[in-house]
Amino acid sequence: MTRENEVKLLEECLCHDRCDRLIQQYYKTVSSAVRKTFFVYHISFTQEDAEDLLQDTFFRLFDNDRRLLRQYDPKRGLSLTGWIKMITVQTVIISVRGKKPKIVPIEDHNIPVEIDLDGMIFSKEEVAYMLEKCLKTISYLERLVFGLHFLDELSLSDIASFLHKTENNIYQIKHRSLSRVKECMEKWKKEKKE
Repeated sequence: MTRENEVKLLEECLCHDRCDRLIQQYYKTVSSAVRKTFFVYHISFTQEDAEDLLQDTFFRLFDNDRRLLRQYDPKRGLSLTGWIKMITVQTVIISVRGKKPKIVPIEDHNIPVEIDLDGMIFSKEEVAYMLEKCLKTISYLERLVFGLHFLDELSLSDIASFLHKTENNIYQIKHRSLSRVKECMEKWKKEKKE
């Protein structure tokens, strides 16, 4: 979108109270910026957290007679997109400031007390310990995709947008990481049998 189009869109919202096009134009941008901010600051989050902060960002933009939108000045060098992204990052940071990051140990995930792996019974602590060890054997990117998908329950398309990769590439990374973790767990299981 050109600067002229951004200014027209902003003017339409500020002067004529028609902000629906602005929301449509920047909805995906704000959603992506919320998720990316969580990712960059290594903050665990749920889909609900992301949606809440998406709404909070638009609330801040339109609060006090659209004060933050009125403060935008294209002469300062930022595009309207850049300005809205900056407001989004601030909103996320303000939201989590003072709160302890929600880090859920792998043991606390919904793993049953005892797990039957091909006739062998393991405690959830044993499985969690081994899973953690197996995750350390794969690359950082594989570990990241594995954690975001299986532990944080993000969709592959969300992960792809965070990492600026194609969804197909993220699928391949997820598949490769899952295969390597399974292979590692199988080795561990065989060692336990012996």
